[in-house]
Amino acid sequence: MRPFAVIAILALALSTPSCVGGAIHGLDETAWFELLASDAALPFSSGDRVDYDALSRLGPGAVLFIAMRAMDDGDDALAMEMLREATRMERGRYADRAAWLLGEALLAADDGEGLVELCRSAYGASFPPYARARLESTGLLLSGSYAQALAAIDALRAGYPADAARDAAELSALTLEAGYRAGRGSWASDFSSIAAMEGSPKVYEALTGAIGLIATSSRADAEAAIKAVGVRTFQLAEARALTGAREYGPAVVAFRRYAAGDESPEAAVARVVRVAPIAEAPPGDGGSEVVAEGPPAEGYASDVQATLAPGYARLSPKAAAGLFLTLPRAAASDAARAFVSASRAEGDDAFRYIAETRLDRGADPDRAYFDAYWYGRFLRADERWADAEGWFSKAAGFASGPAERDAADWYRIEAAWKRSPTKAVAALGEAMAVTRNPGYYSDLIEPLSREALVSRNGRTLAAIDAAVRARAGAADAARLSYLCARAAQAGIITDADVAAAFGPAYADAAAYAEARMRAAYVQGSSGWYRMAAAYRLGEPLVDPLATAAPVAPPDASPAAPSVASSTEKEAPAVGPDEYALAMARFGLGAKVRTELGPEFRSLAPDTVRSIAETLRDAGRHDQAYRLIATLFWRSGFEPTRRDAELYWPRPYEASFAAAVASTGLDEFLLLGLARSESAFDPAALSKSGARGLIQLMPATATEMAARLRMDAYDLNDPDDNLAIGSAYFARILSNVGERVLPAIFSYNAGPTRFRRWEAEYGALPLDLMLEALSYAETRQYGRNVASAALSYAALYGEGDLRAYFTWLIGEGPQP
Repeated sequence: MRPFAVIAILALALSTPSCVGGAIHGLDETAWFELLASDAALPFSSGDRVDYDALSRLGPGAVLFIAMRAMDDGDDALAMEMLREATRMERGRYADRAAWLLGEALLAADDGEGLVELCRSAYGASFPPYARARLESTGLLLSGSYAQALAAIDALRAGYPADAARDAAELSALTLEAGYRAGRGSWASDFSSIAAMEGSPKVYEALTGAIGLIATSSRADAEAAIKAVGVRTFQLAEARALTGAREYGPAVVAFRRYAAGDESPEAAVARVVRVAPIAEAPPGDGGSEVVAEGPPAEGYASDVQATLAPGYARLSPKAAAGLFLTLPRAAASDAARAFVSASRAEGDDAFRYIAETRLDRGADPDRAYFDAYWYGRFLRADERWADAEGWFSKAAGFASGPAERDAADWYRIEAAWKRSPTKAVAALGEAMAVTRNPGYYSDLIEPLSREALVSRNGRTLAAIDAAVRARAGAADAARLSYLCARAAQAGIITDADVAAAFGPAYADAAAYAEARMRAAYVQGSSGWYRMAAAYRLGEPLVDPLATAAPVAPPDASPAAPSVASSTEKEAPAVGPDEYALAMARFGLGAKVRTELGPEFRSLAPDTVRSIAETLRDAGRHDQAYRLIATLFWRSGFEPTRRDAELYWPRPYEASFAAAVASTGLDEFLLLGLARSESAFDPAALSKSGARGLIQLMPATATEMAARLRMDAYDLNDPDDNLAIGSAYFARILSNVGERVLPAIFSYNAGPTRFRRWEAEYGALPLDLMLEALSYAETRQYGRNVASAALSYAALYGEGDLRAYFTWLIGEGPQP
């Protein structure tokens, strides 16, 4: 809805009595729901008096959902106030959700007292027990009740051991801070515990917070703290935190400092504590100085880099080897990551020293795996592929579990590929035969098969198919089926290649191509490959739509539920469908999927349809498309035309019609382009700065606007964006000889890049050229746009689909 329309509605509503019980903050009920469906601001903000009893007349959940709208609008104070009222006024699921969101808001605001009060109230009783206990513990810490916080966390660990083990890093960070601030010595063991944990984002965050706690203390307190944990443990925590932050240069220096072992607690304090004098010390601090404000997470790495560098030069091979051999496994992994990224030669020397002196001398398998794997990583970084392959092969032999085996095998295959595609395919087949996670190798299967196609190596391409087809993931299987079938049809895979890979399984390459094309047709993971295979096999290009009348969702009536249902003491249970429809009614349909979480999968199909239609009617075509797409992903789902028109929407019809009329472009191709570029979001903005429906770069738009004599334009306006973008695409199409796929490739990657590709891969048929392109993004973009164009033609057009697809892939004229 455009802003001027919203203003008009609001102005009209101010003079219109409400249909039920009078106006609510100047708006009748209809105007309220129109406002909530738009991007207009709420008619009140923080500091205003809100008539909650009047708001409740909008129906159950009204206060909760309008509070959520305030959160989206960034009015945190209003949202907090409304959530408090929602916990009091709403019932059942609505009240429970309001209480949980209030807890999150209190936590974000560091309101410990409010958080404790909520957890101990009747409203907090709706929280899952472990979550409630953890929130209360955090609230006690935030409010300064450190002893109570420690006792609460101890009780939590005893009462919920499995949950506590999962959250070990966060809970240790809480007890560390509470113990440190309370002056209890046990906090030091928590520090050591975190420093020894396996690396993960939560562990690195906990380490950074623990170091920051000490670094922002007074000098005296920091010195006592570093003595309590031990200088070397503190240094190790620093080095690991820096590695977790990907500050690999400072991390290497920190590991060197740890290896040197010559820093005193006083020197560590002088290095890490940053203080600023103040006129008055805070309560409880007997000193006359406090640290500068702000956590160390942002500037900590640069501070360390500046203070660690002097005096800690590169370690000798023996000393560096000693570092890796004596560190605990988790810390050694972090050190290896840091050195391979920031001091490769130093790390390479260390692992070569280990390999020459220790690896084959009875080391335990875990240690041997680590040494072989990381020596392989350093060799890989130096592109010493033969040696790397050998060490990764050794590491795979030492692996104690499937994850370690997969990691070593992945790098072994990659190293083999750099020297011999034949060896790489053999290694890939071995790995696929034993892995528990075939998808782990997906990012090797595609480049290996692409390289074989580009080099027209049919023997390797057929061998890859034979090696992985039995266990490949659905996406890899779909692509390989079509790619190998077309390669056989194009003469790249020969009779001899098929025989070498499959023995007598196929009579010849033609029989192989037929079978693999049939496999591409019957798979259900890729619309593009199913469509392209159907074309080659003479099958229908699109599946017929279901004709059964959809079932109405529960409580789908547009009328609001009765007022009584929102004020009864014992509210009836609200299921996910009813809750989702209520969210949509209050303008929050786009948030249903994230709000419901796992429950979303249980929604009735017509609930999802209804919400998608609500979003579409509000002009949020991108959100409607993304929501209805979740039905298409469900196994066994048979879409109706109602679903198809949401999945393949046709918005801004006048704008598209004008662009088609001015350029002569095919409407369905232009729709497919816009859907693939922006999902029909006129305000879409890419990371590279492309804007609007068909994602135009400002420089390109300026050039084309000048050609079109457009003095002023707005790339977020559908009319302007389509006028400029369609003219640009029409020019590209003309420059590539009216060939659709090359135009799509050029639009995505740029005309210069496409000319290089054409020089390299131009001898291939266009559908195989797509598979040969060196940009994965452009390959997928080509599939998306072409399949979308055909789907639009099938849904809205009346022409011959086979002739249309022939034109799309460059094998016939435009019908």
